[in-house]
Amino acid sequence: MHSFISFLSIFLFVFFTDLASVRSGFATAHTNKTNAEVFFKQSSDLKDDSVSALAYKAAGKMIQSKFETDRKNKKEYFKSGALALNALIDKNPKHVEARFIRLVIQQNTPAILKYNSNIDDDKKVVFAGFATADLDVKKAIRNYVASSKKFSKQEVNNLK
Repeated sequence: MHSFISFLSIFLFVFFTDLASVRSGFATAHTNKTNAEVFFKQSSDLKDDSVSALAYKAAGKMIQSKFETDRKNKKEYFKSGALALNALIDKNPKHVEARFIRLVIQQNTPAILKYNSNIDDDKKVVFAGFATADLDVKKAIRNYVASSKKFSKQEVNNLK
């Protein structure tokens, strides 16, 4: 039964892949292997070449690496995703959603990987650009900031 539900969820997510679906899947992609696989497939299948879509595609690789068992694949997924995301942000430094995606990943990546050097800058861009972000992006940012222990009460209140 579990495998049928997994198959059905993967089928439905892949069949109805759009940026809104990928955006909502990002919030839970890291929680288990099935969610990571669905998110990776969804983000990889996006036909959209917007900055947001490309950022989610890069994030999909990085999140997938968390559940890879082969060390070479684990490293390659993470490295290629990180390079793509960083290059995208270098070209679009004020893109709030791309910065938010990198912020979330950096705050939740093990310290041993040393992928955490942009947290403060990303946080500044996300908070500064919050007011002009799309409603779906604002909702994702609010939900993450409110549920994360990595933000002060003042930062949480600034997003209300």
